[in-house]
Amino acid sequence: MARPRNEDRIDIPGRAVQAAAQLFAERGVDAVSLAEIAAAAGCRAPALYRYFPDKDALLLAVHDEGFRRLYGVKLDAGGAARSSAWERLRLGGLAYVRFALENPELYELMFLERGPYRRLAALRAAGDPDAVDFAARSLAFLKTSVLACQEEGYLSGLDPDVAAFTFWSAVHGAVSLALRRRAPFAAVDPAAIAAQAVETMITLTAATRTVRATPAPG
Repeated sequence: MARPRNEDRIDIPGRAVQAAAQLFAERGVDAVSLAEIAAAAGCRAPALYRYFPDKDALLLAVHDEGFRRLYGVKLDAGGAARSSAWERLRLGGLAYVRFALENPELYELMFLERGPYRRLAALRAAGDPDAVDFAARSLAFLKTSVLACQEEGYLSGLDPDVAAFTFWSAVHGAVSLALRRRAPFAAVDPAAIAAQAVETMITLTAATRTVRATPAPG
């Protein structure tokens, strides 16, 4: 019986995603070939093509892994304040800022690289049931946080979808400006001012709270 090749014993997709994320961060997406990623993952190019037929397919996998990590970071941050939805929203926003600033190349790929969206659109057009946008999962998580805040009296009367999108847009905008060192980030600590943007949104959220009257004893 023939001995199995080394690449038959390794997790090619997992290794390829990790190798691609590192190489893309070091050299940029356009400068890295699938053959180089295969070598870094410890397999031959044909073995890699079985899982990722083109660079867009691999970019989508890196994109999805980025959002899985972001989702996990936000979950961990929110777990520290189980008694308050408002505090979970705050900690989740601050965790988002830290993740983006600690992983700038990955964050840029998750939001600005077009390859993942081309691949996702192609999978959906082909009727692939596994064509899921992991970014939508993060937005759904944020909406859940908004709904929990509304249960506590915050953001009353607002459409939770709009409120979640607005919060994400504000924090994403602050992070994007910080990563590019646009004004005022050229002269200040980007992590500090991006975190201040989160705190400002939270302060505005706190100002919307309606304290519900406790029913009098019957």
